[in-house]
Amino acid sequence: MTIIVGIISDEGIILASDSQTTSGTAKRCDANKISLVEFKNLKVLVAQAGYATFSGRALEIFEAAAKNKEITDYRMIVEMAEKAMRQMKDEARFQ
Repeated sequence: MTIIVGIISDEGIILASDSQTTSGTAKRCDANKISLVEFKNLKVLVAQAGYATFSGRALEIFEAAAKNKEITDYRMIVEMAEKAMRQMKDEARFQ
């Protein structure tokens, strides 16, 4: 189970997660589940959960789509994340 907590305060945003992950039958306790994704005009924190291979691939796809992309409203980020997850699922089905 992944635990991710976000706190918004007057001083800023705090995002934290546990560090345990499972890959196949092996468990690790040193996973970094929070990543900084850079768009052309802003930076976004993305937290991963679920099967590490799939969530990692979805993050790679999302990061590639973010390069040089200018965000004009928050829905663009959500739609890009959904598209990255769909592409990852299509790739997994193909295999």
